[in-house]
Amino acid sequence: MHDAELNIDELVTFVKWRWKNYGKVIVFVNTVERAISLYTKLKEDSGLRDKILLAHSRFSKKDRKRKEEEIHLKFGRNSDFEGILITTQVAEAGLNISAPLVITELAPMDSLIQRAGRCARFREINKVKGEVIVVKPKVENGRWYAPYFDYIRLRKGGSGTNKNDAFIKNKERITLSELTWVVLLEKAKTDITLNWNTEKELLNLSLDYAYSAFINGSDIIYFKDQIKDEEIGEIVEQYKDELRGG
Repeated sequence: MHDAELNIDELVTFVKWRWKNYGKVIVFVNTVERAISLYTKLKEDSGLRDKILLAHSRFSKKDRKRKEEEIHLKFGRNSDFEGILITTQVAEAGLNISAPLVITELAPMDSLIQRAGRCARFREINKVKGEVIVVKPKVENGRWYAPYFDYIRLRKGGSGTNKNDAFIKNKERITLSELTWVVLLEKAKTDITLNWNTEKELLNLSLDYAYSAFINGSDIIYFKDQIKDEEIGEIVEQYKDELRGG
């Protein structure tokens, strides 16, 4: 994890620095606009100009097929290509590609797990131990987590009738990305080695209670009564000041 929020220029510097150590990198950003901007700025480096690919959802059907073929050729199995793929949600699943380093902007945990699945995917061949780095986009117009707009309210107490019980008051909300971030802050105090059990734990902590609330037609989690004895309740309590800032 990278604690500092990064604007596009800072992300460019970060990607170039990490690429030198790995040679092949997949970078996931959350919007097409950010993908294009990052791609354009990286292309300004003459040493990288022929090493950068871009994939997003706005390519025409014909261009998309051509682009996917190129991506599979350069980031698929048995490829010795060294370069950088800039992409969005379109490469979270469905593309059998891999890189020893994946850099991803913060997203809800289910998306992060999918993106992490592009890391060292063919490790049985190249024996590389992969690394995934989660970064926070710089706040722009108050929303660094776009386009993930699923909100949840976190309240103390079980009734929701006493406003003083809530550290996030009745009209204030946080996104699932922010809930994911505090789980990562707690769990990544040491490096996380992903496996099936760890992935299930991270997904449950970040999304289980929120999605249960959504299914029941609510957007509120009462973290002192409803989940007071659960680990997520302890994590929420620990990071409540950060969540309050939203």
